[in-house]
Amino acid sequence: MPFQFPEQISNWLERRNAKAKIEQLMSTISELSNISQGKDEAVRTLLQKHLLKAEEEYHSALVEFKDDIDECKRRTEFGLFRLDLAKQQLSVAQEKKFEPNFEENTPEHSALMLSGAITRTKMAVEYSNCVVSEPIRTNLVGVVTMFNEAVDMLRTNQPEMSQRTSEGGLLMLYLLERQIELDNRQSIVDLKNIPKFTSKESKKIKDAVDCICNMKEACMESPRPVSPRITKHLDGAIDNFYAAVQAFVDDEIPMVDKLTITIRMQVELSERLFRSNTSKDVTADGAEEEEHDNLDQRVSEFKTRILKLQRLLLHRSDQAEIANKRLDAVLRFYAGSVEALRDCNLIEAERLVGGAVLDLDFARQLLFEKGKPTYREL
Repeated sequence: MPFQFPEQISNWLERRNAKAKIEQLMSTISELSNISQGKDEAVRTLLQKHLLKAEEEYHSALVEFKDDIDECKRRTEFGLFRLDLAKQQLSVAQEKKFEPNFEENTPEHSALMLSGAITRTKMAVEYSNCVVSEPIRTNLVGVVTMFNEAVDMLRTNQPEMSQRTSEGGLLMLYLLERQIELDNRQSIVDLKNIPKFTSKESKKIKDAVDCICNMKEACMESPRPVSPRITKHLDGAIDNFYAAVQAFVDDEIPMVDKLTITIRMQVELSERLFRSNTSKDVTADGAEEEEHDNLDQRVSEFKTRILKLQRLLLHRSDQAEIANKRLDAVLRFYAGSVEALRDCNLIEAERLVGGAVLDLDFARQLLFEKGKPTYREL
């Protein structure tokens, strides 16, 4: 049996640790208050905001120390996290390395990384005098909002949601930095500061950003005019990126998988069109027509097979008429799914194909199984 401290001694140790944390919080507040006095107004205002929040947590921790040690510790930890934010922003402003007090892969560490990334991006844009378009400005404000939400989630004890929100903000910021680089034809992203995403889903989204931006860069460097169709597919991929980030934050993992696959399809189609666009022998419009012709041929072949099947069923089964109606529905669903595929709308294509499969199975049950047919998951 493992050794255990008597409950009285254990409680005393917890209270002593909590008291030490409170003292650490107070001394750090005093230290940063003194440092802020010698800074310029912008830095001082930023530090004061975090110091006020940390002081609120300090006073709450003192109140909770009497009755609820666990809540007291949580308050002091969050107060120290606030001060880490202040230290980090101070170190970024002074171009010094910042070592956070929280381990990697924790919600607090993710929030600190997002805070630092926001500050570095702001300073890089101001230093390089980049032009930032209005849509990108709006999305940058959205990233700051995500950071504030992540911090609030930490305060209200929602660590997992907070970590996903912080990583979602980092993903959005990475795309926005790449877009600013492309718009200004200059580098602002420090590769050393790109976060190493831990989850499989966030890595997929980050890879999707690279695919989109690499294709956009190739288009910008092309000596020939780029077809609007290529731009349309890339714009659609960016829309799906934002949807994938939201799905990631909401912990909808299957949706993240579908959207990242759709993004890759859109980029691959853009790449094929681009290669044709820069070819001497084939135009981009010709490549798109060839792609459409291939799909049309598949639809025609499938339709021919279904029609042959319908003719074979006539007068050979009591259920032939009902089965043929289901096969008509199969054709409609299949044709609709191909149209969705042309638009790179993988989710709608999958939905319509699912309908076609269900009706095809329903027709099979009518013809080959006894009992009442049903729609069922396959």
